[in-house]
Amino acid sequence: MDYLDTHEESEFIQHEPCPECGSRDNLARYDDGHAFCFGCNYREKAGGEQKVVIKKGDKHMDFVEGEATNLKSRGISLDTCRKWDYYIGEVAGQPVQIANYKDSSGQRIAQKIRFRNKDFHTRGDIKEAGLYGQHLWSGKGKKAIVCEGEIDALSVSQSQGNKWPVYSIPNGSAGASKAIRKSIELLNGYEEVIFCFDSDDVGIKASRECAQVLPPGKAKIAKLPLKDANEMLVKGRVRELVDCIWQAKVYRPDGIVNGKDLWDIVNAEDSMSSCEYPYEGINKKTLGMRRGEIVTITAGAGIGKSQVCREMANHMLNQEETIGYIALEESNKRTGLGFMGLYLNRPLHLGNVEVEEEDFKEAFDHTLNTGRIYLYDHWGSLEGNNLLNKIRYMVTACGCSFIILDHISIVVSGIEEGDERRTID
Repeated sequence: MDYLDTHEESEFIQHEPCPECGSRDNLARYDDGHAFCFGCNYREKAGGEQKVVIKKGDKHMDFVEGEATNLKSRGISLDTCRKWDYYIGEVAGQPVQIANYKDSSGQRIAQKIRFRNKDFHTRGDIKEAGLYGQHLWSGKGKKAIVCEGEIDALSVSQSQGNKWPVYSIPNGSAGASKAIRKSIELLNGYEEVIFCFDSDDVGIKASRECAQVLPPGKAKIAKLPLKDANEMLVKGRVRELVDCIWQAKVYRPDGIVNGKDLWDIVNAEDSMSSCEYPYEGINKKTLGMRRGEIVTITAGAGIGKSQVCREMANHMLNQEETIGYIALEESNKRTGLGFMGLYLNRPLHLGNVEVEEEDFKEAFDHTLNTGRIYLYDHWGSLEGNNLLNKIRYMVTACGCSFIILDHISIVVSGIEEGDERRTID
């Protein structure tokens, strides 16, 4: 029996003060009499029944146990619920649906709990949980489908025999692009990613924002004739749902413009953001470093290219930039000591330099502890596409403005190509 899908939907009436947390307007009152506070998750049942307070997103709250059953009104089978660890349980005497979030090893790390009136709360560490369903698939293959909610993910999965990779974002359309940024390394393991969100304006907007996070040409957007994937399933239009997914078009952002519309643009003063080099002479010739450009530093072996890169990175850090620093010929400790040494103007990496502990901590706080330096823990040659995924993650998820790669020759040394110069290009 599907306990949660037999109710009539209630409609919002007004905002009220919350008697639990004291908020002036976080308590939402509905026409059936029930109320819910979106600040503290305080809840009043319809008809003035007992009041329940559930702490929102409490990492230490016990997980809710339940059992798999078919969701009859949703058209979702028992086998699908079992595969996806989607259960029916009870919280404070109220029936709930439970979406168990697991990591890639299958360890349960969070739950998203849905109440009869469509209110939600979470248990465990939902912020670190990633995409729903990530424990079911290898993270590699030709296609992956991303849905707007857990029920839609189950619907799409069932329509394809529960055989093909499907995921759901954890927090709805509002946080969709952020969830995709956090999972970009996972999704980049697929040749193409199809977003199958709700067909309303909010869902379409969210799917486009998510598509922009992925590399050009990877994202596709499915267009559904009904509200969402579950409605397609319930209405018996499974074949049409599958066709919509497999016939999804590659997302291409708007950007074709007529030259006659460019007057305001060409007539406006440029305000291109740049970051200065630590060398005045180069600044005069180049006007500094700009985002979206590639600067290559070349010199013979042992000349000091790495030190120049470190000086440039430290200079960017002093200008409040967030940087990604990938040094393939040294450990992260060596890189970190290099930055701290620049702050103290002492060669800390040599290991025989005496420094007061207070000065050492001060150097750490002003460099590595700023939170604006991201390193990649790797040593030596590595596969090129994997490195590109790490760089994309630094930019999209970590917010790095500049990436320094030291050095590119070691990257191509592991690629089986006859012409190294051609591979570098």
